[in-house]
Amino acid sequence: MIVMHRPSWLVDVALRNPDFALHQLARRYGVQYVVAGHVHQMLRLELEGVTYLSMPSSGGHLRLSGLYEDGWFFGHALVEVRANSIDFQIREAGPPHGRGRRTKLADWGMAGLVERGQRESSPARPNTPVPHGSFGP
Repeated sequence: MIVMHRPSWLVDVALRNPDFALHQLARRYGVQYVVAGHVHQMLRLELEGVTYLSMPSSGGHLRLSGLYEDGWFFGHALVEVRANSIDFQIREAGPPHGRGRRTKLADWGMAGLVERGQRESSPARPNTPVPHGSFGP
């Protein structure tokens, strides 16, 4: 896994161009995931077996539509790494900054949720206080 702040790969991957240095390195060394922040939008793109992720906002402002379905929300990813697999759970912040929705990585695409209005699992527990300055569990 490669983790970076800015998604320098975004335009190349969106245009399906495999001819850039980071992608060539990822392919050469068997990297499965390239993860970035900066954009503050949850996106998942794939190119030649490498999954590229733009993570949701962890506190910065939300841009454009500001809609959850478009990937604009406050949240984080819970990543479980095992010997032969990596599992991502995308977690939206709970109240007052979000609804505590949880989704699988496969639910997201290059324009937000793959299926609009799709299933959402394990919402935040009602009446669970969120400490000041925190964005949920």
